[in-house]
Amino acid sequence: MADINIEDDLLIGTLPAIKKDKDEYLIFSPYHRIFIKLNVQQVRDKAVIKSLDKAGLFEIPDCSNEESLGRNKTRIVLTTTKKCNLYCKYCFARSGPNEKQEMSSGTATSIIKNISKSSDIERIHFTGGEPTLNFKVIKDVVSLLETKRNLAMPVFYITTNGIMPKSKLNWLIGKKFAFSVSWDGINDDQRTDTNGENSEKITKETIIKISKSGLPLRVRMAVSKKNLKLLFESVEWLVGNDIKFIHIDPIVPDGRGEEFVKKFGVDNEEFIDEFFRIVDFAEKNDVWILNSSLSNLFNPRGYYCTSFKDRINHFNPDGSISYCYRIQSTSDTFGDDFIIGDFGNKNINICEEKAKKLSAIDVGDYPELEEDPYKYFFSSGCPVRNYSINKNWGNINENSLKLSKSMYRKAIFHLYDRASSNQRSALEGYLHFYKHLIPKVYLEKTPSKNETNYPLLSNEITHMPGHFINQDVEIDACDICI
Repeated sequence: MADINIEDDLLIGTLPAIKKDKDEYLIFSPYHRIFIKLNVQQVRDKAVIKSLDKAGLFEIPDCSNEESLGRNKTRIVLTTTKKCNLYCKYCFARSGPNEKQEMSSGTATSIIKNISKSSDIERIHFTGGEPTLNFKVIKDVVSLLETKRNLAMPVFYITTNGIMPKSKLNWLIGKKFAFSVSWDGINDDQRTDTNGENSEKITKETIIKISKSGLPLRVRMAVSKKNLKLLFESVEWLVGNDIKFIHIDPIVPDGRGEEFVKKFGVDNEEFIDEFFRIVDFAEKNDVWILNSSLSNLFNPRGYYCTSFKDRINHFNPDGSISYCYRIQSTSDTFGDDFIIGDFGNKNINICEEKAKKLSAIDVGDYPELEEDPYKYFFSSGCPVRNYSINKNWGNINENSLKLSKSMYRKAIFHLYDRASSNQRSALEGYLHFYKHLIPKVYLEKTPSKNETNYPLLSNEITHMPGHFINQDVEIDACDICI
């Protein structure tokens, strides 16, 4: 394809019309799973655009219905501790061995009992710090739900660095947890233990053990100049050990990462080139690739963070409640701005004014994105990250925007190439991993090609193979980020 400048792309309705070459544009409609080619004249032809609009090509689903699929049950996050047995050089939470805050079992079980009075809990996500350092909370929450037969059994999901005794890992596997394990690859010196030694060997053993169990497992890799050169080799090791979901992101300037990125932040273009080399390799090995910048690739929308929008409560060790895993206590740098309540006297107390303000954050709040072709894919980016970098969630993180736009552009061309030869893409990783965390990601029925009719463009349509995504099921921001 010709190397056309991204500035030549256009916003048509809610979707980007990507300049494919000097005479042609490409539009990808994720919910219809189709690609439509338009020439320069058609892009400017109001009749053509009106016909596409009438057929629903540009429609962003209305997910405001509280009873829609995926929202009629509660999802919560329990930060069991801020303590960690590693000292990662880029940790957003600045966690480490000397942190003291941890959640009590009494608090954790009281939260579950309180929520269960009015709602089934669909999923409980345990995180930290390293959540297994407060293992009693995890065991007591699971035990409570196992013994209370009147309570529905949720999906248990844990984000871990993989450094834990075999007895704990065996217990989690026995309880059929879903896992997200962080591992930065071969010769990893970004995630050091208390003695400054890398954690690679133990984490690799944990990954292999979970993989052999057949339980849902995503390996999360944070990329910098330190590990970029060995990234492909590291992915080869994961694929060789039958890992099916690999999440690859560049390190961002959060927490300790703020200083780390200044020295070791990876160049966007170098990262993109290596990322798509890995995507090509993954497709030859039936492996799915995930990336935060592409989180809205199959469900563009007016907001970035489902956790904010859906008010998914993150319960912290100090009793505070936020909508973001990055905000773990009232003493956090941005605690005053993002803490929305507390759990006190066995009750959930929410500041409705602040909660409404945060849940209402929308792409429309960012005038600089008004005509941006990728506005509904980028959707303004992470509000907390915008705030941490710009000291104002109303200001876009420019580097994140630049990376996301370049990633989306290349991803759409990649999807088109695969669809043209009736192949699936490894970039559908979020959809496939999410099947393990929430039911009915896909519609049970795949509409036939004749069900959506575009009479003016009948010869210019390419369909993606596979099922349609259910428009009412959304990926949580906390699933993307951690």
